[in-house]
Amino acid sequence: MKKIAFHERAGYKWWVLLTVSIGSLTVALDNSIIATGLPILANVFKTDSSVIAWVNIVYFMTSQSLMLTLGKIGDAKGHKRVFMAGLAFYTLGLIACALAQSVGQLIASRAFQGVGAATGYSLSMAIAVAVFPENERGKALGILMAVNSIGLVAGPVIGGFIIDFLGWRAVFYTRAPFALGALLMAWLIIKEQKITGQRFILDIKGSVGLLCFLSSFLLFLCFSGKQGITWPVLLMAGLAVIFFIFFLHSEKNAEQPIIKLSLFKNRIFTIGTVCAVLQTAAGSTIIFLIPFYLTDGLGSTSSIVGLYMALIAVPMLVLSPISGRLSDKMGSKFLATFGMFVTTVALILLSRLGANPTYFAIGIAIFLAGSGMSIFLPPNNSAVMGAVPRDMLGTASAVVTAARQVGASSGIAVTGAIYSTLQIKNLDKFLNDGFDLLAAKKLASVAGFQYTIMAGVVICAIGIVISLTRGPRK
Repeated sequence: MKKIAFHERAGYKWWVLLTVSIGSLTVALDNSIIATGLPILANVFKTDSSVIAWVNIVYFMTSQSLMLTLGKIGDAKGHKRVFMAGLAFYTLGLIACALAQSVGQLIASRAFQGVGAATGYSLSMAIAVAVFPENERGKALGILMAVNSIGLVAGPVIGGFIIDFLGWRAVFYTRAPFALGALLMAWLIIKEQKITGQRFILDIKGSVGLLCFLSSFLLFLCFSGKQGITWPVLLMAGLAVIFFIFFLHSEKNAEQPIIKLSLFKNRIFTIGTVCAVLQTAAGSTIIFLIPFYLTDGLGSTSSIVGLYMALIAVPMLVLSPISGRLSDKMGSKFLATFGMFVTTVALILLSRLGANPTYFAIGIAIFLAGSGMSIFLPPNNSAVMGAVPRDMLGTASAVVTAARQVGASSGIAVTGAIYSTLQIKNLDKFLNDGFDLLAAKKLASVAGFQYTIMAGVVICAIGIVISLTRGPRK
């Protein structure tokens, strides 16, 4: 009797999904678990918030800037090989962070860790999609989105618990075994997914141009929200434009570009990517503003804020797999558009909460916001992944992930700038109206929240219109 290879067995695709889910979850925790410990790290290394913020800034700079390049390398050299290399880099980065003796060492270690994270972000979807048939692609991506949402929910809780009982270094070294476990599982389980047979030539000019463009753009977003329009901010904006033009020129002339610009002639691919930017920008508006509204405007405790924030991610555990499975039968157009519509309704409800809302009203609005994101992501991601040839799955995975990261960064930067400006303006107004300082601060925070959240409504409304033009039902 012929022995059946492991990758030919019926359950192989689920083992692969489990493997990339563990790796993806380990990386996803970084989006929220570190934020809990930043004030502690500032005290430990005797520095201020502006310096310690680079612990996260440099991580996002390296991970976002390298996604497309590593996705392209994965398509050429093999998804498994590059995914494993990324997990190895990520694990070494975790250990280096745990051993850091100065803030400079910690920031450098986070940059190293970001290189590994870029492969987890860019290739996890590609590896999962490659082993599932087309009619189950949405289901697989829905489950992967649900796993990532666990990281969003669990990050702050786990981070606070670990720091309180084990110290800040444990935030890093306690995750190393999980990263190593995912690395071992990838080695033992995943069959290499090298599809292209041509000789690979790395587009160095394009890679450098993309790295410089995204780094300049991210720095522009970070500093513009805090400093306003200053010469350093304008310099970053100018450099971002220059490097973007350089990147486009390099891609047009490269023998093997990082991303074929002709892909954007595909309506589903382009609209799915644009919608990913817009929906994530609107979602980040909610995630950024709610803690300020609850804490400064309503005087809620940190534990209450944490519970409310969990309501954003909880629907993803249930709705993401369902939406993904439905998209396999219905296509992306209706579901993705409906998800953006639900997010828009949530934003409008949040803008009407005011200074004396009920707990139920807050909870419903936040839960709806999470539901809209959950309904939107799996079908939209599935549409983008399905719009490219199978030898470009790594590139497509990196594009949609990078689009979401850029959307989140842009949304937070723009929202932060608007909210800060409105809060100062409203504070002066309420003080002139005769309110005491404490009351004026609370009312200014509520008013700033109500008007700023409408920026998210506008973004989502634009996204709905664009999503409706994405083409055929399937």
